[in-house]
Amino acid sequence: MSAPVAPNPHARALLSGALATLGLTAAHHAYGAVRYATPWRLHGAIVALGIGLVMAGVSSVYRRHLDTPLGRLAGWALAIMVLVFPVLVIGLFESLYNHVAKDVLFFSGAPRDLLARMFPPPTYEMPNDAWFELTGVLQVVPAALACGALLRFVRALRAAGRMVRPLRAGATG
Repeated sequence: MSAPVAPNPHARALLSGALATLGLTAAHHAYGAVRYATPWRLHGAIVALGIGLVMAGVSSVYRRHLDTPLGRLAGWALAIMVLVFPVLVIGLFESLYNHVAKDVLFFSGAPRDLLARMFPPPTYEMPNDAWFELTGVLQVVPAALACGALLRFVRALRAAGRMVRPLRAGATG
């Protein structure tokens, strides 16, 4: 009888970082929708919450079926989802570009026409609400933590895929 496969030790950190990023994004977009009277911003909150639910489900499948093709597929699906949404879309684009770059340019005195070209209204607001900007900038923190956990998670997934599993008694191969 083979020993049970241990879960990837980075799975919890990966999901936690991803869900923290998505939760902060949902709060940020809901606040922005109210603050700027732009109900279309709510789509960011709704999409973030939906993606979070899907990620939690995929993570659950991964944890329950670690040593099966379904479990390995779920692990890779989770890794790809975290890379695309919390790390690239939210961390890199939404936080670093939409908030960090905008705030740095704005507060360093960049020309208004440059800011208007890079961050056109009404999609973007120039910094005029500390809470909105702070929550926008802070999204990069859990996204960076998720990115670090993602790298460790993928390394462990790859290593687990290379492990040779002994045959069980009576199995043919």
